[in-house]
Amino acid sequence: MRKQNKAKQNRTQNKKEKFMINRGKYKGLGLFLESNSTTRPTKALVKKSFFDTMQHNLYNKVFVECFAGSGQMGFEALSLGASSAVFFEKNAGAFKNLCENISLFWQKHKNYHRDTNDSITTPFSINAHHKDCLQSRDSIMNFAKNTDFQVKNDIIPALNSTMQTNQFVLYMDPPFACREGFSDIYTKIWHFIESFDENFTQKVDMIVIESMSNIQLDTQIGIFQLVKKSKFGQTTLMYFTK
Repeated sequence: MRKQNKAKQNRTQNKKEKFMINRGKYKGLGLFLESNSTTRPTKALVKKSFFDTMQHNLYNKVFVECFAGSGQMGFEALSLGASSAVFFEKNAGAFKNLCENISLFWQKHKNYHRDTNDSITTPFSINAHHKDCLQSRDSIMNFAKNTDFQVKNDIIPALNSTMQTNQFVLYMDPPFACREGFSDIYTKIWHFIESFDENFTQKVDMIVIESMSNIQLDTQIGIFQLVKKSKFGQTTLMYFTK
């Protein structure tokens, strides 16, 4: 009996929470959340509000999900017509889970295009800090520890080479400032965005930042102005555009 109870307990512990793609051509595809102390999945209400706002503004855009976690925002954007998604993630567990989700999404993507006789193209790329990653490159997560902002020398060229002529939507959902090592994360994000040169800035269609509601943040980042702000309890979405 004890062995049976232990086996049942292990199955429960190993069972991952799932999320679904809710809209678009991949609606209904189930992917997995990485639940640990370093990642914070976007709440369902926040996710719904964002895609209610942006669903008609994603077609043929590159969706860049910083602090990607499980990638749920990027996959939803792809389902709604984004031309590609770029994920930035550093945490090893979250990155492994993200790769598993990409494999599941890739299979669904191939099957969809076979059924519709469309050409198959790779709709995403991964950037991370781990030696076993698909591309070895410092991720935007290094904002938390990189005070000299050398990270921008890796991130911006990566986005430039990925996007080519496409405009992009930059979605930034950092671990909240109450997490260890992230007390000044919003200041670092502001400085990073202000460092964009003119050519890079022209590619930016929208910047969306998910923040703590009790933190007062500037309504302007360089030439980007706050145009919409939505509050959901402890979480606030801030939309910036030129």
